[in-house]
Amino acid sequence: MNKWVRPIWIFILLSLWIINLVMYTVAPEYIIFNKALLGSAIGLTLLFIVIYRQNIKALIAKPYNRSFFAASITSLLVLIIVLLLNHVSMKLRIGKDFTKDGLHTLSQQSKLLLKNLEAPLKVQVFAKRTEWKKYMDLLHQYEMQSKYFQVEMIDIETNPTLVEQKAIKASGSVVITYLGRELSGLVRNELDMTNLVLDAQRKDRLKVYYTTGHKELSAFETGSDSAKYFYDQVAKSNYEVMPIDLLQVAEIPAVVDLLIIIAPKSGFLEREILALDKYRKRGGNFLIFMPPLFFEEKLEDFVAFMKTLGVEFENKLALDRLATMQGLDPSIPVITSYKNHPITKDFNTRTLFPISSSLKPIKSEEIEVQTLIETSAFPASWAESDLDNINKGKVFFNTDKDSKGPIKLMLAAHNKEYNSKAVIVGSAGLISNAYQSQAPNFNLILNSIAWLTDDEGIISLNRPGLTKELIILSASELSLIFYFSILFLPFIFFGVGIWNYRKRVNK
Repeated sequence: MNKWVRPIWIFILLSLWIINLVMYTVAPEYIIFNKALLGSAIGLTLLFIVIYRQNIKALIAKPYNRSFFAASITSLLVLIIVLLLNHVSMKLRIGKDFTKDGLHTLSQQSKLLLKNLEAPLKVQVFAKRTEWKKYMDLLHQYEMQSKYFQVEMIDIETNPTLVEQKAIKASGSVVITYLGRELSGLVRNELDMTNLVLDAQRKDRLKVYYTTGHKELSAFETGSDSAKYFYDQVAKSNYEVMPIDLLQVAEIPAVVDLLIIIAPKSGFLEREILALDKYRKRGGNFLIFMPPLFFEEKLEDFVAFMKTLGVEFENKLALDRLATMQGLDPSIPVITSYKNHPITKDFNTRTLFPISSSLKPIKSEEIEVQTLIETSAFPASWAESDLDNINKGKVFFNTDKDSKGPIKLMLAAHNKEYNSKAVIVGSAGLISNAYQSQAPNFNLILNSIAWLTDDEGIISLNRPGLTKELIILSASELSLIFYFSILFLPFIFFGVGIWNYRKRVNK
């Protein structure tokens, strides 16, 4: 019987240590169970060493085994040191992300929000047990940034009562409790989680209204020339988005934090212009997308109102021939450099401005206007005034009518007298459904909304939720890829193969 005790004991010890390793890897949230399991493994290992110490000494005494055990002990000590350093770094919330794009690091905005926590913020994650790891990988980064951020994982399959009590509808839902308030949402990425943290810190939800009744881009249609995707992203960023018909209200409500106007095609009545002006003088904020007017009304009254915001609308089409180098039409300027402003701070990706009008800042003591985005310099770009020629495909620079580049495509204005802010964009296509795969466009406008509403907590939080970007290749680049991959590389490998074969034959 005794001869079977030691092998069985060794098997049990190996099993315990393997189970420990597996549990700490895939289920670290079971803290008490894991500690009990680890204590059992350590206790049984020490007891085994005490009982079989003579056998162990004899085994180590052999020359071959001595070197093997010395190497094993050295490796074990190194592993213990690494584990201790990792444990200390987790306790002290120290970490370093070596990936180029910071894939394993929270954005600066998320870190700022976590530093502003004044009390424990409890996050209950309701998910299937098999899905816990993907949520823990994200939430651990939050825990690393704040001692107040506390996570509890709940298996929706083994806690049906609690799931029903919290009205959980889908795996991945979270319930946040902070300063006596409780809110819930669905977490898929950093943007979702940070928005929930931001919402927990807010007392009220910011209200964003958009005008209707002037043939603006639709907020409901899914066609390429509508803006449903854009409004969906605004709503997902924790803003309350509502339509407003200026003819149906006596004035714009005081609770409106921002008014959005996207590409109106029919004119504003005098009553509507008065409502806009009254809202402006109350400190109201505007986000206006104003592309060139090809066939529609010229909107003289609305264009005149834009001047009170500090921006002159020039009904000219911005053309940039450098866009052709990236395989695009000159009417789609490609922007890669940005002016210094809170909206564009740390913004270093590419945006597209299809069918953009030329904008001009109006100098005034009361209004400070800053250029955010402009095209390249002349002769690469200019603003074409003859829209009829554009429709006919005949475009050339006219010294008397056209404007030399760089052409201003996006301006930010601040009226110091009324404390009213406005962002005017010369393109509406950049936030249309057709460009929903061009995430930097939407990130830029979400930054603009945050600046306009003094909600700069999520400015530049553009990596987690909106990261898609069109890859555009010119004809020359496509040809290079084709010839290099289809002809050049196979030819090289074929040649190397023949050379190697002849070398072997001639030996």
